[in-house]
Amino acid sequence: MKKSIYLLFLAIIQLLNAQTYLWPTNSSEKLSATFGEYRSGHFHAGIDIKTNNSNGYPCYAIENGYISRITLKPNGYGKAIYLNLKDGNIAVYGHLDGFPAKIDSIIKKEQKANNKYSLNKYFQKSELPVKKGDVIAYTGDTGTRHPHLHFELRDCNHNPIDPLNFDGLKIEDNTPPVINKIAIVPVTATSLINNLPEYFIAKPALISQGKYRISKPIRFRDDFAIEISTHDIVKGLWNKYGPAKINLFVDDSLYFSQVAEKFSYDKTGLIVFDRDFQLMSEGKGRFIRMWKFDESLDIPFHRTETNGIISSKKERFNARLEVFDFNGNKSEINMTFLRDMREAPEIMSFSVDSANYNFVIKRDSLSHIYKAIDLNWVNKKGTFIDNATMTNFMRTDSTYSFSTKKQKNLVLKIKGISPKTDAALITFFNPNETNSENSVEITYEHKTKTFVAKLNFKSAPQYEPHLFLHNDKSFKEIKLSGISPTEFITLNNSFKNWYNAHTIEIRDGSKIISRANNELMPITPKSNKLINNDLFSLEIPPEFVFDTMMVAYRVDTNFFHAKYNLLSDVVTFSPENQILKKRGKLTINIPDEMINLEHLSIYAIDHKNARLISNEIDTIKKTMTAEIKSLGSYALLKDETPPTITNIFPNTGKYYKKSSVKTLKCIINDKLSGLAGEDFIIMKLNNEKVIAEWHPIHHTLEYRLEDKLPKGKHNLSITLHDKAGNIATKEVEFHIVD
Repeated sequence: MKKSIYLLFLAIIQLLNAQTYLWPTNSSEKLSATFGEYRSGHFHAGIDIKTNNSNGYPCYAIENGYISRITLKPNGYGKAIYLNLKDGNIAVYGHLDGFPAKIDSIIKKEQKANNKYSLNKYFQKSELPVKKGDVIAYTGDTGTRHPHLHFELRDCNHNPIDPLNFDGLKIEDNTPPVINKIAIVPVTATSLINNLPEYFIAKPALISQGKYRISKPIRFRDDFAIEISTHDIVKGLWNKYGPAKINLFVDDSLYFSQVAEKFSYDKTGLIVFDRDFQLMSEGKGRFIRMWKFDESLDIPFHRTETNGIISSKKERFNARLEVFDFNGNKSEINMTFLRDMREAPEIMSFSVDSANYNFVIKRDSLSHIYKAIDLNWVNKKGTFIDNATMTNFMRTDSTYSFSTKKQKNLVLKIKGISPKTDAALITFFNPNETNSENSVEITYEHKTKTFVAKLNFKSAPQYEPHLFLHNDKSFKEIKLSGISPTEFITLNNSFKNWYNAHTIEIRDGSKIISRANNELMPITPKSNKLINNDLFSLEIPPEFVFDTMMVAYRVDTNFFHAKYNLLSDVVTFSPENQILKKRGKLTINIPDEMINLEHLSIYAIDHKNARLISNEIDTIKKTMTAEIKSLGSYALLKDETPPTITNIFPNTGKYYKKSSVKTLKCIINDKLSGLAGEDFIIMKLNNEKVIAEWHPIHHTLEYRLEDKLPKGKHNLSITLHDKAGNIATKEVEFHIVD
């Protein structure tokens, strides 16, 4: 009895102490972003509260505590305040416009002591105590493009936690999430999805509120993984929010789970592995991986022991994804998977008589037994032209044979219909003799854990094409599958196939179409290599890559840039859609004829833009060297144009009343190398430096006067340096009258 009373007493105490926070601002209770969403290179650490596209709304202390830290910087969180709460949690308010007078005076004092705008000031518990509901700041847009309040909750170890899990910080939302797309990802060298070694991306059908499905079964061979593109919505708002939880079930057993509730800042960069970076870089959307790309990486939101890769040996099974928002609203999608080991028809022999084309194709118990064989005539793009009539059909234990009437200038599409899935497995064959020379272009694509080669022929090959890799010890064929009469893709997609291969050979039947050197270089996590030629060298350190990568380069002597005059050939390293673990060191040789090396730098470029890479020059060796964190295109470029200073207020030569000049401001910009940073942006009033606020995103520089300017003539000057060493200065004189 005493124990029961004691437990009841404890429960009452816990209930009385249950935490109910105050909503942090009166601007609105509407959100523009939620916890855990994708941001470039990191997880979103809080919620973004709408402020009606305006600045200046009060920010409240959500609970008793004290201000432990204030930071000011041009980017990132801009002006931010950190509030230690009585329960041990920490509240962070970011992108602020300003502070109440008491706090503002402390900030200005510190800035003057440091002679600098940026600030990182810590406070003891006794210095700035606050009570629940006290105004501690005002909303703004510092460090960001649009006005809003970025609000975080952290635990006592500064790990961000989802604010929407706390009483007082919840929002009203009764709408389930939206499921946009599902990606089925082959993850081994022999994996096929719907008979191709490529991502299969499906847009599901909405059956009813919160219920989706993919109507056709998805065919697979060997291991694969599932990814999802999804977002939450709130009725009446246009914003798209991240999900709170995603569960993957295989035949009703929980197989993988993601829960966006907490992470540590030392793991925030792992978002590039939690999301499918390749699909994102290709513009196909943001997909959340319901599997582990690298099991050694501790992704913050993963909540299951399995790696998520589906290795089912079942011939048929179902999968279900459940997506929850932060209020528990749920959407789900159901999918059916069928194992299909059938292969496309394999032509064993072909002959021609006066009226017909005659074929013998393979039939065996493992891969080439079909429920039916259908024939169509198509053009070289694969577009249907006419049905092809099959005659003289025969079946033996090991072959199918048949004939079809001759047809000029068309390609025969042979479809073997799987008895298990009713899927059509396709082989293209061009029976028309041609004396014209064919050509082929080879492209390479990094897939997840695999490496795919695609062949694109100028005209449809007469016979089945073959790809061979030569090295000093072997001559290996890589099997191909037809996507269209002129497009083929490799089926055995192990990186090891390409190791030590010095020659790539393409044949149409026995005729060699192409024979070229293999320029691909396998880079493993242990590689320590130097890639170089007359233009450049690239030092690749160990752990340059997370996983094996086939790296290639090309030098373009005729690269056209829409804006800038490039001063060297362009070197392009591929693949450009993969994540690097460490930086490489790129050195570009400066052309001999270039004497004046001022303002010269290495730039990362595309056909429209250029971005300076921090680098150093060796005037003796005449080289520029920079560390690169991604593969792509690089060249030498000069920035000889100084920064710009425009829209200065007050205007030169003008007369103003004291009350009308409250700020000194201007627009500052540099369009190529970029401004060199806060220390190289100087504003002076009457020859005395003032601590002006730089807003890089809005290109503004502003100083808010503490006192009215006295009557008389005043001088305002602004000096800027860019990263290429160019300097710009402007001065104005204005007058203050009574």
